[in-house]
Amino acid sequence: MRRGLFVSCLLAAFSLFAEEAPAPAPAAPAPPAPPAARLVPSGQFSVRDGKTALSVALDTDLPVQSVVQIYLWRHQASTTGVPSMKLVESKRFLLDAKRPAPLEILLSSELPPGRYQAEVSFDSQSQYPAVKAKFQGAGVLKAPLELSVGSGEEIALEAEWGESRVEGALRRLDEIRGTLAKGGASTEVSCRRLGWLSERLGKVGASNPVQQIWFPASEAAIKQVCDGLLAGAGAAESLPGALEEAARVRPDLDRLYAQELTQKTMQDLQHWLVFVHQEYWLNKTYGRLTPEQWKAFRDEKLARLDEMLAHYTAYADPKDPCRSAIAAQCPSLVPDCVDTLRKLQGSYDRDLEKQLSKPGITSQQLTHTAQILFQKAGLGDPRH
Repeated sequence: MRRGLFVSCLLAAFSLFAEEAPAPAPAAPAPPAPPAARLVPSGQFSVRDGKTALSVALDTDLPVQSVVQIYLWRHQASTTGVPSMKLVESKRFLLDAKRPAPLEILLSSELPPGRYQAEVSFDSQSQYPAVKAKFQGAGVLKAPLELSVGSGEEIALEAEWGESRVEGALRRLDEIRGTLAKGGASTEVSCRRLGWLSERLGKVGASNPVQQIWFPASEAAIKQVCDGLLAGAGAAESLPGALEEAARVRPDLDRLYAQELTQKTMQDLQHWLVFVHQEYWLNKTYGRLTPEQWKAFRDEKLARLDEMLAHYTAYADPKDPCRSAIAAQCPSLVPDCVDTLRKLQGSYDRDLEKQLSKPGITSQQLTHTAQILFQKAGLGDPRH
């Protein structure tokens, strides 16, 4: 009896406590989401008063007094394969009652052929107070628009650089020669292609990451052939002679390019020798590198020789008629020099093991052999 009475009292106490306990506070309402904004650009390039203009029509529900920024980017060529873009122009606009009218940027210079991207940006934090309050928390809204200038072939010509540019020019030249030989209505198209090719040779493209012409003699020679064909195509009776002359000098273009490619590679090997020679004997004197760093340096320099040789010998690709023709003109200077420099680095290592303070007899003989190879490539002694 007493136990039942105790349990009843305990349950009553718990019931009383539950009735008196405060109810949990209701959860705070979630802040309202910022209103979504429609931002859909369309546009085109045009020419006004001799200058290129970018016109962008904006389909948007942004309110009057909104500020938008338009950026124009150019897709860049890349030495690493990683895409990049370069800013060409930008301008801020205030949307007003006339906002259905296109927003226009008058560019300061002519746009070269290439792929471009216009981007419309709305930054909710860089607005007038009323617009900023309405779009609080919206962040930055961006809407891209892809555009291009020139034909696909013109864009490819503009983007090419280094040795690929010469190879591409030679391939196009061969294609155009074949089309011109057939005659007919395609002559006009072939002449236009020749004009594009001639115009870009000998110049650094705006999207070119290497701001120099690597093979100037080759580009000048190809340009001369293009101009000769253009002149010959102006009259039906002179075209056969122009085609015959172009065919006659075509092997010379492969030979000239092989010479320039060989000389450039040999120059890179010459720079390798100067740097490695300097580092071996400076480190011998001053001990600037730890044993681990020194091993990494030596391994890296041997790997660099392998890279230069692999790049050069890639021109023996039988699947590529242009490359195989060029490879047939390449002498053995580069493989011979790489072999000599490998032996020289090994000889330097043995000199250090013998505690010599300067290159030994074998190292001097190998250096002399390398210098003879450099001279055959038309390079002088870099120390003079």
